[in-house]
Amino acid sequence: MRRREIFEHAAEEASRYLDEVGARPVSVPLTAERVERWRALLGGELPQAGATPNWPVDALMRCAAEGGVVGSTGPRYFHYVVGGAVPSAVAADWLVSAFDQFAATAAASPAVTLAEEVALGWTIDLLGLRRAGRPLSGAWVTGTTEAHFVALAAARHALYEARGWDVEARGMRGAPPLAIFAGRDAHRSLFAAAQYLGFGRGEIIPVDTDEDGRMIPEALAAHLSAQRDPAIVCAAGGEINTGSFDPFEPIAEITRRHESWLHLDLAFGAAAASAPRLAHLTAGIELADSWATDGHKMLQTPYAVGLVLTAHPEAHRAAMTSQAPYTTIGATVPPGLRDGMDWAPGMARRGLGVPAWAALA
Repeated sequence: MRRREIFEHAAEEASRYLDEVGARPVSVPLTAERVERWRALLGGELPQAGATPNWPVDALMRCAAEGGVVGSTGPRYFHYVVGGAVPSAVAADWLVSAFDQFAATAAASPAVTLAEEVALGWTIDLLGLRRAGRPLSGAWVTGTTEAHFVALAAARHALYEARGWDVEARGMRGAPPLAIFAGRDAHRSLFAAAQYLGFGRGEIIPVDTDEDGRMIPEALAAHLSAQRDPAIVCAAGGEINTGSFDPFEPIAEITRRHESWLHLDLAFGAAAASAPRLAHLTAGIELADSWATDGHKMLQTPYAVGLVLTAHPEAHRAAMTSQAPYTTIGATVPPGLRDGMDWAPGMARRGLGVPAWAALA
């Protein structure tokens, strides 16, 4: 079977699914019998011979027809903030797979690298982050959890460097204490990111919030005043239960007064910055030191599209970069191209920002 036939079959089945999902049940009861049925449809034990090229698509579509695919892209799904990728972003994501680029270096994937860079610039403009007049850096990652991870790593680098501790070389063992403060209603993804960086989840110090989940600036000021050293402060826009926004302006002023780092979790609330009716909720957003958000919430992209931004490019790159002779760009590549692996975890990365670029175009 020719490659074109395989691709066209997949595109036809995907289009048919999306055309019909509104009329299908959103979900079916998840019973043991159904799980075993779907497992059998997907092949069960390791096969002794290879399947036909169209078999994987057909097997998945059979599962979808029997309720094995939850209708999260349909009009009657009211659960988590999932689904809803715009067609142009889905199509661009398919093309990224077809290109099959090694997007960790610009030399290996210049067009994909540039599309990601353009999308970064567009998103920075949408959020209004240039108002503070500071240099900005960013990276497309797999989601807000990874965006938190990168931002907190950059914060850790900057605050430890100021205290004479090279955390990338010496690690966390024996490092000076570094406090992290977050609102009492902070999202679990923030705790996961801190855990991956060697901070205990129980080490994140909760700051009192009001009845709507907003951080109380006076409570933060009291915590930081009791601190001897600068700390990391994590505020949020779009609290998961109430949708409330922390008051960024007073929080930023308090954080700056104590020479600390302000990180904003904008997974749910980033889009408000570009909506005239809601932009007041994000007043002071540009005063933070780093930001994290999700493409599937803010930009209607497929999953595994997250974004981290910082106002400290040197700390950002220092926290993420890793080099080897075989991955160096080389003198023949024009200046200004960035290697993605210098700004986000991992080398085996695809063009994560391309669907965002397509959604914004």
